[in-house]
Amino acid sequence: MTKNFFLDQFNAFSSKLIHDFGEFPEPEYHFIFQLLPYPHYHGVEHRRGTVITFGPAVNLADPAQMEELLGVSCHELYHAWNVCRIRPKELLPYDFSKEAYTKAGLLLEGVTTYMGDLYLLKSGVYDLPTYLKHFEKVIAREVASLGWRNQTIAESSFDLWLDGYVTGIPDRKVNIYTHGALLALCIDVLLLKNGSSLSLIMKEMWEQFGKPFKGYSMSDFDQLVFEKFSDKTEVRSFFSNYVSGKADLFPVLQSQLFALGIEMIEAQSKDWPMHEFGIKTNSEGAILQLHPDSKAYGSLMRNDRIVNWPIVKSAGNSDLKLRINRNERSLDIFLENENRRFYPVFQLLVKKLNPITAKWMT
Repeated sequence: MTKNFFLDQFNAFSSKLIHDFGEFPEPEYHFIFQLLPYPHYHGVEHRRGTVITFGPAVNLADPAQMEELLGVSCHELYHAWNVCRIRPKELLPYDFSKEAYTKAGLLLEGVTTYMGDLYLLKSGVYDLPTYLKHFEKVIAREVASLGWRNQTIAESSFDLWLDGYVTGIPDRKVNIYTHGALLALCIDVLLLKNGSSLSLIMKEMWEQFGKPFKGYSMSDFDQLVFEKFSDKTEVRSFFSNYVSGKADLFPVLQSQLFALGIEMIEAQSKDWPMHEFGIKTNSEGAILQLHPDSKAYGSLMRNDRIVNWPIVKSAGNSDLKLRINRNERSLDIFLENENRRFYPVFQLLVKKLNPITAKWMT
């Protein structure tokens, strides 16, 4: 890294954002970094700045960790437009005397999560393989949750006031950051195929709602998107099924990525209990999560500890025998192999770039 590497990267993504929005919302803006000696990763947006915590600071010598710091920094800068100025009606003006419910999580954090990384690609801070590596992490976090079966992103956004970002009831809600980012990519590609883009939509959101500082409703966003399509069948169906509905997003995500010349394929993982039996554990054999479609879901519980850990896969025997410690009680559990895959791991591969890809990247 050169002496001015850090500032050069910030200049690149900041300049690209200002160019695409047409202006910066505030007369001044400050990045306040708290570089810590222990593991930490967080960012909070404010009108004229952001506070970002990161640690351990010594890890920033690793390029991969520097990418993480740049990622959260671009995310928080995008908030200077989206959230700090482009705000839903229910969050404008601020009123700390009462609850603040909103169904706009798709825009507030989904679009910001997607755009935060995309603008690192658009500005040249990330190359395409680096961008895809980080987007794989977003997909992986979504694979780990089946909340989309039970709540729409609007419903989960509304419930944030009640329980924040804690896990709560397993698979009850979606993550507005990651699920929203996948929705945002699909919307972006749909727009790109019809001569527009999500960046252009957000510029219109800035001009109509952010710059005059008046609140929007989600129907305002929907309308701005829909009017870019002469044939609205596909986009209305997408919003109905995946934004307002609870359909499985992964097949359409795979299709939209393919339109960008990117293939989403299932990769191999060494965690065979997770893939074959739907059992996610930590490194010490404590059960963290169970796939609701698995037989293990009816026999095991979160926080059970597998006594015969690590589990050795028997040659010629695909079934699973476990000795479980559950609240100091010993249990023997037998699970038949279901011959199916749980919690798949996806890899993104560049296949054949095209004019839509070029527009998306620039």
